[in-house]
Amino acid sequence: MGVLMVNRMETPVIAGDLFQWAKCNAAAQAREEGLDRVTSNNATWMEEAMRKLSRLPSGRICTGEGIRITLQMGAPKHPNAWGALIRQGVRLGYLKKTGEYRPMKTKKSHGRETPVYMVTT
Repeated sequence: MGVLMVNRMETPVIAGDLFQWAKCNAAAQAREEGLDRVTSNNATWMEEAMRKLSRLPSGRICTGEGIRITLQMGAPKHPNAWGALIRQGVRLGYLKKTGEYRPMKTKKSHGRETPVYMVTT
């Protein structure tokens, strides 16, 4: 089996195993397609959430969980809409990954590690 490496452009590269690279690429593509579906199925909720996200103070350090708590939004039709919101916030430049991770605080999150972001609105 090849070794997964990341080049300077942060593009996944599999040394010696193109089949494994294709599997990684297919998984990433499936993730993106799923998040796109969640976004379109929660369009009204997503618009309001993005409006609130864009109003967070620049320089604030937070996690996706912290954003969910701060925005005080009603529940979306599907909980993965929160992940789609964070992805869109990063794409639009409202959020920037810091490279740090913190344990989540809510009981339902089971303390798993989550990325830390800086608000850049």
